Amino acid sequence: MTKYLIIGASAGAVGAVEGIREIDPSGEIIVVSEERIVPYSRPAIGEYLSGKVDETSLSFGLPHFWELNHVKVELGKRAVTVNLQEKKVDLDDGQSLNYSKLLLAPGAKPIVPKIEGIERTEYTPSSISKMQMRLGEAPEDQPNHHRRWWLNRNCGS
Repeated sequence: MTKYLIIGASAGAVGAVEGIREIDPSGEIIVVSEERIVPYSRPAIGEYLSGKVDETSLSFGLPHFWELNHVKVELGKRAVTVNLQEKKVDLDDGQSLNYSKLLLAPGAKPIVPKIEGIERTEYTPSSISKMQMRLGEAPEDQPNHHRRWWLNRNCGS
């Protein structure tokens, strides 16, 4: 049986799982994500930050996508080394995962260009975990929309 290992739980990982299941309904699939919730739409993080949607509204696809596709998901973990010869990935918690086929699908990271005259780069929201951490830095006595404004004004990259 083929063992598929997917690093990252981005939209690419979701599409990969769908594609694998079309050609291999019984292969073992493991997805590793440093995020604690998956999958969700990263472009919608701005709407989360503005308070227009909550965390549950960011997800796309079926609520039980991973279970329906018999995928084991390792949340809150990062791949730290990849050994291509041994077909093994080591995670930050000390766990090692072997694979037959590997896909790296960590998603994109925003790029902030240097702009003459602007000395400070504002924080660019790229994950729910990072947003929640940054919101936690905002003054607790403020309503969420004021905390989000504080975040936009005060968090450097």
